[in-house]
Amino acid sequence: MFLKNVSKSAAVFGFHLRTQVASGLALAAVVSFAGVSQAAVIVATVVENVSTHQWNGPTKTMATADLTSLGNADWAIFGWDGTNSVHLNSKLNATRIGLASVAFNGGDTRFSGRGTVVPSWTYSDGTGPASATNQNLGGIGAMHGDQNTNRAISFNVDVTGLSQGTLSLWYATSQGNDNLTAALGSATATDNISEGFDVVRYKRVDFGFTDNTDNTLSVLIDRTANYSWTNSTTLYAAALYSAVVVPEPASLTLVGLGGMLLLARRRQA
Repeated sequence: MFLKNVSKSAAVFGFHLRTQVASGLALAAVVSFAGVSQAAVIVATVVENVSTHQWNGPTKTMATADLTSLGNADWAIFGWDGTNSVHLNSKLNATRIGLASVAFNGGDTRFSGRGTVVPSWTYSDGTGPASATNQNLGGIGAMHGDQNTNRAISFNVDVTGLSQGTLSLWYATSQGNDNLTAALGSATATDNISEGFDVVRYKRVDFGFTDNTDNTLSVLIDRTANYSWTNSTTLYAAALYSAVVVPEPASLTLVGLGGMLLLARRRQA
């Protein structure tokens, strides 16, 4: 009888042990699956869209963009110092939004810092000045004279370690066709402005991305058609916010081990 009870207890113990191990492996599989990378998804949403006559119409100030109110945003206002691309201002200690690169191909930057459509910025966490209310800055503008195309403005955003987030972009086009593209790995999202003679259009476009495993989100504004020798493209600012940090693999492992221990304690109880 004693040997029979010992044998029975061992069998029960073995059953519980196998059950706990199997459950733990299943949980670990779930945790491992959560860490499997998926293809990134990026979607463009037009938030603001206004047009006006380039010369005869009144200067239009867009709805004020409160950059600080976006939360933990990494933002930068683009500009041109006469020789180089610069950030006219950016969030203090921000590092993710790079400088713009301009391909002139015969054009120039005479429209930088001016225009009939002017964004208005409010912030309290800038590098210099530290704060401003309804500040008008004209951005970096590439004029596409002589009817030539192949002009472009581009910049990169460091999204290393961010699984998801939103990039807001403010830009304008006059008398031509511009294609705006944001690329994250093999995923892309686009916007387009096509305006006729003496018309300028301003837009704010939000690019929301998820399932990211790449390090760089690249942005390109590409001029494909001109309708007048005074046509131009202007890049004003960008802001990266609502970012979610990717959990480290070690963190996922700890979650799995913690779940296994919790399951074992419940079985014992």
